[in-house]
Parts: sequence; structure tokens; C-alpha cells
Amino acid sequence: MNTSVIAIMTALALTVFAPQAVAGAPEVKPGADFQGIGIDLSSIGGTIVVYAGVREISAKVAVCGMVFFDKPTGTAKAIEPKVTSKLIFKLAGKRLNVQTSAFRRYPTEAEALAGKARCFVTGTPWATAYAKTTLSIELERGAISY
Repeated sequence: MNTSVIAIMTALALTVFAPQAVAGAPEVKPGADFQGIGIDLSSIGGTIVVYAGVREISAKVAVCGMVFFDKPTGTAKAIEPKVTSKLIFKLAGKRLNVQTSAFRRYPTEAEALAGKARCFVTGTPWATAYAKTTLSIELERGAISY
């Protein structure tokens, strides 16, 4: 197969399979309602930290989040997408379908807190009670939080 055919197929695959939430996704400043989870990767070094909160966007629940590292290694940065894809987000006991690949990435906590969180709009209809409900974040194999 020649290289131009491979390039076209690759571009098509990236267009079809890339998360649609990233392009033009709403961004918000993190609020006091944001919850955090730290995933300690002590065996390879560093901690992956995810902050996220919920917002109403177009009458749907949106999970707005950001990811940053504390003392990361190259390996920690490389496996971060796989690790964060294993996070479970729940609101009022209901599990939300969230693509963490849509979240903004920052190199440090200071940059994350000065920046904005990128939102992933779920298919879950918004309920007024959600505005006063705390988002729960846990790792698929068990809860890890601080």
C-alpha cells in the first residue's frame, strides 16, 4: 500500500474515532464543587490528579475536568490516558458515561488551577437537584480519593 493511501486512511480513522467532545467543547473555571482524585503510581513514580465537576449544558449533565501530574515520570505521562479512562463518575448514585480524553491536561497543579476545565456533555438529562449534588470519582478497581 502506498504512503498516500495510508495517510488518507489514518486521517479518516482519526476523524471518525477521535472524541467529539474536544473540538469546540465548552470550558469552565474550576469551582468549589470540583472533586479530586489522586492516583498514586508509586511503582513507576508520580501521581496523576484529576479534578472534575458537573455543569448543565444544553439540558444535559456535563462533566468538566482537568488532569495534571505531581512529580511525574515519562512512564506515568505515557500511561495516563489508560489510567484515567478507568475512572468512574457518579452523580446522585447514577453512573455517568464520561470520556476523560476530553479533559484538559496541564503539567502542574498551579497551571491547572489557573486554567480552565474542558467539559464532556453526557447523554444524561439535567435535573435541578444535580446542582446541589456532589460528583463522585473513583477508580474502577476501587475508590481512591483525598
